[in-house]
Amino acid sequence: MRKILLVFLLVSIGRVSASGEFHIKQTVDYKFDSSGSSTVVMHVSLTNNNANYYASRYELDLVGENPQNISSWDSTGPLKIVTTPTAADTTHITAYFNDVVTGLGKNLDFTIQYQGKPAIHNGQVWEINLPKLSNPASVDEYSLNLIVPSSFGQPAYLSPPPMSSEKNVYIFTKSQLSHIGVVAAFGNFQTFSFRLKYKIDNPSQIALPSDTAYQRIFFDSITPPPISVIADADGNWLASFNPGEIVVSGQAHLLIDPLSSFTDSPPEKYLSSTTYWPADNPQIISIAKSLKTPKKIYDYVVTNVEYDYGSAASSTSVRQGALAVLSSKKGVCTEFTDLFIALSRAAGIPAREVNGYGYTTDLRLRTPLHSWPQYWDASRRVWVSVDPTWGSTTQGVDYFSKLDFNHLAFITHGLSDSLPVPNFQDIQVSYGSYHDYLTRPLITKWQPPLFILPFIPCTFRLQITNPNSQAVYSNPVTLPPYGSKVLTVQYTLTHPFDFSPKSVTLINMTYNIPTTLFLPWQIGFALFISLTLIAGSIYLQRHIRPHPLRR
Repeated sequence: MRKILLVFLLVSIGRVSASGEFHIKQTVDYKFDSSGSSTVVMHVSLTNNNANYYASRYELDLVGENPQNISSWDSTGPLKIVTTPTAADTTHITAYFNDVVTGLGKNLDFTIQYQGKPAIHNGQVWEINLPKLSNPASVDEYSLNLIVPSSFGQPAYLSPPPMSSEKNVYIFTKSQLSHIGVVAAFGNFQTFSFRLKYKIDNPSQIALPSDTAYQRIFFDSITPPPISVIADADGNWLASFNPGEIVVSGQAHLLIDPLSSFTDSPPEKYLSSTTYWPADNPQIISIAKSLKTPKKIYDYVVTNVEYDYGSAASSTSVRQGALAVLSSKKGVCTEFTDLFIALSRAAGIPAREVNGYGYTTDLRLRTPLHSWPQYWDASRRVWVSVDPTWGSTTQGVDYFSKLDFNHLAFITHGLSDSLPVPNFQDIQVSYGSYHDYLTRPLITKWQPPLFILPFIPCTFRLQITNPNSQAVYSNPVTLPPYGSKVLTVQYTLTHPFDFSPKSVTLINMTYNIPTTLFLPWQIGFALFISLTLIAGSIYLQRHIRPHPLRR
């Protein structure tokens, strides 16, 4: 996301500095309309701290904006405004006062207004970046009011959290904006379109983008169709293909808050030590003991690891792992993630890695794959995504309290620190237009036993196939797109002479047992009775028939 920096700089007020001779109060209203256009209204109040000085003009620099239709006024009328471009992204503004206000404690109130940067409408989300106060010492009181229309929707995230809010107005103070600006997004979810290309030389499995607690995946096409699709223990969708090129396209709907209803592997499995996450290493354990919480671990990684832009641009960079980055203090997203996971696991906090796509306008951070960690929040019982890499590279934006809409997950590594392998040949991701995907009924097929015998358990199998381009969640069955599963139910005939209609039921699907399955038992029983009668008759005839007399 592009960052906008507005610098409110008081260059000169008469012959004195603002901090000593005047009390300066600024209230900035940053108001957006339903089309995303912004109007910035700066209410400025100067109060004389010294009876011997007065203010004749007010000067400021706007950095990172191209202000349009600038105007200014006070209680007596319009003020003269002079604007001068001083750099490619900087505009110097001077407002000349109509009247001179003298006297201790006297006020001079005026307003500067201009059209600022618009909100960016990306997919289903409105994104806003507001300025930080670059020179806090030049202003005694400062507040910034972010005002958005109701059509923007609910705030997906606001960083930092506003000091207060009322309806669609979010208020930030001087102390909040002295070090960081405001990054905000409004909307319920984001939509990305993706097109991925793979190439395999042997029959094997590839990991398709899959559902997580933060996203739903819908496929438009998979060419050629997969032989089968299964879900592994980490929730990845593993599709089997024959050798060749595979092209996968579809849409992802990203959520800002994780779904607590999304089931996943037990978190206890994500505490072990691995090659890249040596949670049992004494140095890792020592650091983890001093940190203990996910927030402190996040802050430690952000503070102690420097992003290596040179390595990010290289095609030959090698993954270091947590221990190596402790020594080098430099790395790319993988190193930030590995160190966070190793420290978290050493502190007894389940953690894992997500590989995916990080959508950013910072060209230096545009890499084919991005990596970020998740930790298990035991109180909420959800996996929480954080991004220490972007927390470092954005110099203060909070990617711990709430992640943005720009992280599209492809693969989850948890039980293994490197499998499945992200073997993408090409990745194309862009904001998409939302559309619904119809859901077709599941394909079901019963597989009964060959026959049923009394007192001997027999098994009925129900094969369920998902023909949809999206996963289905129907307790107790969860099926990935185009996935299949076989469920079993046992039946025992306990009343062998009861041939009334019978059925078995599995996940609300009933199979009426045909009488033909009882036919072998019926025929066998009939033969048994018949043979018994015949044998008995022969036996009786032999013993009842009179014996001939010997002569």
